[in-house]
Amino acid sequence: LVVTKTAPTLAIASIASNVLGNSFKEIYAFNVTANSKGSLGIKRIIYNVGGTDADATPTAIADISGYMSGQRIYVAGTEVVAANITVTEASSTVTVLFADGYEPTISAGATKKISLKASLTGFTPEVGDVLETYIEEATATYVAAGAADTAGLAVFDAAAVTAGEDSPTFIWCDNSEAPDDDEDGEYWMTDRYVDGLDLGYQSLTY
Repeated sequence: LVVTKTAPTLAIASIASNVLGNSFKEIYAFNVTANSKGSLGIKRIIYNVGGTDADATPTAIADISGYMSGQRIYVAGTEVVAANITVTEASSTVTVLFADGYEPTISAGATKKISLKASLTGFTPEVGDVLETYIEEATATYVAAGAADTAGLAVFDAAAVTAGEDSPTFIWCDNSEAPDDDEDGEYWMTDRYVDGLDLGYQSLTY
């Protein structure tokens, strides 16, 4: 049993446009709300990205590298500067890792919108083109992988948490500053039982 001071609630948020085109666009957005008991921090987000390239023969997009680049994250409308974030693109995922000490904080009872934007390329575009993005609940454990402390809780260890689709997609903490954990003084929790996860797709279509 793990008890936290606060907990996040996630909800899909509107994006600027659902029209697909070869330009810098917002492709996914969601709201994070901390309950009234306390603030929370966010360490990592994994976005699943796919879709269809209609072209001459409609083809599922198995590798997003030919269709997007320059991914950026915005928190409450402000871009997170490159020095404070690591963005890693795999064939069907975009992993966002916030640097130590620069994790977004959501105050107790407050809500912030987090947006993923990217430069889209490679689309003709034409009718039938679709780009789909979502976040799923992927893991079956409560705490992020890492070395267990004397209380049996794990602390965040980027080397121990892979970026694959079965890895925690939303890693957060309750800002309780418990002792004997990582240098940020936080225990990092996974996406397990985060209210509102498996938010569904946001789609851009032509």
